Amino acid sequence: MFESNDALNVKLLDFGISKVLSKETRALTSDGEVLGTPAYMAPEQARGSKGVVGPGTDIYAVGVMLYELICDRLPFEAEGGIEVILKHVQQPVPPLTPREGLDISEDLAAAVYRAMAKKPWDRFVNAA
Repeated sequence: MFESNDALNVKLLDFGISKVLSKETRALTSDGEVLGTPAYMAPEQARGSKGVVGPGTDIYAVGVMLYELICDRLPFEAEGGIEVILKHVQQPVPPLTPREGLDISEDLAAAVYRAMAKKPWDRFVNAA
């Protein structure tokens, strides 16, 4: 049980970007390569924007996870990864429709929308 003064540290990992290194494979990424799981990919990550991917990118992914937990579905779905990526970049976040029996506060809804803002500077500065 956590008390109010206990610290809780959460670490998120994207195993979708794991790669086995061998003699032929010396680096994990190449310049301009987009890596990540499309369903949780922030717009700037999807675009391959250098210098913009950072903590805000992770905040976006947390927003997607919260959306999924609340609605019991992902905000953007499609047959293929490219279509999902395009939706993250081009479409507004669909309205939150909480799964049956779940009531959420306006503050939580606002937090999800802010975490999933299209521009990284419109998101929370950190997860605290």
